[in-house]
Amino acid sequence: MAKHLGKDFLPHDVVAKVTGEAKYAEDFRAEGMVYARLLSSPYPHARVLNIDLSAAEKMPGYVGVLLPADVKVAHKTGSVAAVRTDVEIAVLHEGTETVGFFPFQRGKLNLGKPVGGKLSDYHGPIVRPGTTLDPLAILAECRLASWDFDHLVCAASGFEPFTTVKAKSPQIDLMDGYQAYLQGRKEARSDSIHRQGQKTRKLAREVGPLQFVFDADDEEA
Repeated sequence: MAKHLGKDFLPHDVVAKVTGEAKYAEDFRAEGMVYARLLSSPYPHARVLNIDLSAAEKMPGYVGVLLPADVKVAHKTGSVAAVRTDVEIAVLHEGTETVGFFPFQRGKLNLGKPVGGKLSDYHGPIVRPGTTLDPLAILAECRLASWDFDHLVCAASGFEPFTTVKAKSPQIDLMDGYQAYLQGRKEARSDSIHRQGQKTRKLAREVGPLQFVFDADDEEA
C-alpha cells in the first residue's frame, strides 16, 4: 500500500460494493444453517448464579444453547474482550457439527490479529483433534483481508503453506498449580528448577533482594 500514499487510487473491490455484487458473510446460506444470538446479562458486573433454559427450549426451531462451560476458549480471550470491542470468535463447523473456534481481533481494513497480540503465546484456532482447516476459507467467512500470527500452535492443520519459520516455544503447565508443576518436574528427573534456584539465591547474595517488575523502563535493569 506504500505506493498509494498521497495519491488517489481506485480500490479493487469498489465496483462490486457500490453495485451490490460484493458478497459478505451475511449473504451466504447453507442447508441446515442455524442462527445464533448472544444473550448477556442486563446488569453490569453481575454474577450469574443460574441460567433457566425452559423458555428457550419451548421456542419453535430451538436447536440448543452454548453455555460458557461449553465454549472452552482460553481465558485470555474473555479478558481482552472485557476491555476491547474488536474481539470476535468464529464458530467452525463440519456439516452440522461444531469442531472448533477461531478467536481474533479485527483491526483497520479488516486486518486480523490474534487476541492479545504479543501477550499471547498461543495463536490460531481452537479445534477438535484431527480437524483439517482451510485458512483462506476461514478468512473469507470472517471477512478478514489477512490474519497475522507469530505463535501458531503446530497442531493447527492447514496453516503449513503460510508458515515461514518453526521453532520451539517453552511453556509451563500450571493448570494444576505451581506445586504440581514442581512435582512433575521432579518425577521427570529434571534439575532445571534446582539449578535456577541456585542461580537466584547466588544473585540475591551478590546483588541484593530480587523483585519482579513488569515492563520496567529502568536502563540499569
